[in-house]
Amino acid sequence: MKQLGMITSQILKYPFDKIGSLRQRNGEYYVEECLSRALTWSSRDSFDDIARGPFSNDKEYYESLISALCHHAEKLPLEHHVFLAPVPKIKDFSTHSSYRSAVQLWNDFVTVGSKPDSSKNRLDYITAAHLLRNIIPSFSTDQQKYYLKPPDLSISNIFIDADFNITCIIDWASCFTVPLSTLLITPGFPHPRDEANVAMLSIFKDSVICHSSQMEKEVLDPLSWDLAQKSWLFMQLINLDGAQDYFQFVELYTSVYTDTKETNIRQQFNILRADEAFIGQARTLLRDDLLASEIHDEEEQYFAHRASEAEALARKLTEDANLNPQFVADSRLWKQVGELT
Repeated sequence: MKQLGMITSQILKYPFDKIGSLRQRNGEYYVEECLSRALTWSSRDSFDDIARGPFSNDKEYYESLISALCHHAEKLPLEHHVFLAPVPKIKDFSTHSSYRSAVQLWNDFVTVGSKPDSSKNRLDYITAAHLLRNIIPSFSTDQQKYYLKPPDLSISNIFIDADFNITCIIDWASCFTVPLSTLLITPGFPHPRDEANVAMLSIFKDSVICHSSQMEKEVLDPLSWDLAQKSWLFMQLINLDGAQDYFQFVELYTSVYTDTKETNIRQQFNILRADEAFIGQARTLLRDDLLASEIHDEEEQYFAHRASEAEALARKLTEDANLNPQFVADSRLWKQVGELT
């Protein structure tokens, strides 16, 4: 972390005036269309009506990322992402076997009704994206300086010598310039999607500040570091890069609207859902839902390899979730159910 902080302080010396990816022409480098994974991965590069930069300010950039998330939620597979039923957290379990059992229960649950790609789940993500748009002003700054950042700062892309000194960082092919708050995100290991613990946050921050010049320290104000954590949560959601979308959304939203409680967020969802535009979008999404017969065939094929009790439990949990959507979003549920089965 100390070494990565020092490297980050070196990057601070070379700001750019736009957000985008570097292209070389005639020996000169230019910031052009942004190759952010949020705009290109998972077939997002197929969307024609999304702005791709270069962006002259961070507000345009954030708006583009949110549009990409909305399009993804509308049209692309959501895989293991079920907004109101996050995958169980491994840290909540004392043994790996109990965690695996909880994940199996979760798999049973989301199979009933083909939940991940259902219109209901897609609309949850679209609603979340619209609420994210409301918090863009809390991220935007007047700073017109943007910085290169390694796109995949994982353990496998950092080379070290026998004394654990970093000798090089590889895989810069799709790097792009980012706002300061994104540059200052403390690297998580073994993968960037992993959140750094409090100790690592402090070590990285102290190292960046220590190795920065006085001019650079002037931009490293407390607000920048506060925005860094918010930026990590925001990018996790935009990239669909984790398994805790609901909890991360609640953490981010309540960090911006500090007087908001989790129950109020559901009220915000319901208010948006009553809007005519959302009602129309819900009808459109509903047309793409699998037929009841297709869902039945998928369920039958899946539960053919599971005990009958597993299917009964998954259907009971589904009934409870329909009555109270936040029931399954409670992080304690899978652990408690696992202990009873």
